[in-house]
Amino acid sequence: MASSARQGGERKLEELVARISQHGGRVLILCIGNPLRGDNAFGYLVYRRLKEMGVSRVIYAGSTPENVMGLIARASPSLLVVVDALMGGRSGELVIAGLPEVKSPLPLTTHSLPLDVLVRLAGLRPSQVVILGAYASRLEFGAKPTDEIVRAAEEAALLLLRALSTGRA
Repeated sequence: MASSARQGGERKLEELVARISQHGGRVLILCIGNPLRGDNAFGYLVYRRLKEMGVSRVIYAGSTPENVMGLIARASPSLLVVVDALMGGRSGELVIAGLPEVKSPLPLTTHSLPLDVLVRLAGLRPSQVVILGAYASRLEFGAKPTDEIVRAAEEAALLLLRALSTGRA
């Protein structure tokens, strides 16, 4: 079941580590978002922070994840962690969910193409995908991300770094 990472952050870390470990550690992180559209910058902010921390298996897809599906297929990850802004919750609240746990097309993300279709194009099964998202509240073009999203991006990057380290990915 999808759940809030701030409600039991250690539990969420354990869940993410378990998912990484059970997939053999070949993890690729796909960050999606548009830094020019307010809170939609979440994925970009996480990507930028992970790169600063030295994480190499991370891709930034901008607003068009379909453009990197070939790259993902060639990388052949055992687990794909999709980082994106979500709709429909409290601003900045982190969520970790498996792709099979959410409806298709993915109603929560700020993108229109169904993520499960894109994942299949990359040759992955939905069970190989984990979504790490933060609920967005401001998506207007030219808006800056809210403080809640900036904090959530930092928290998500640290959570991923710890999970990758602990999960031996």
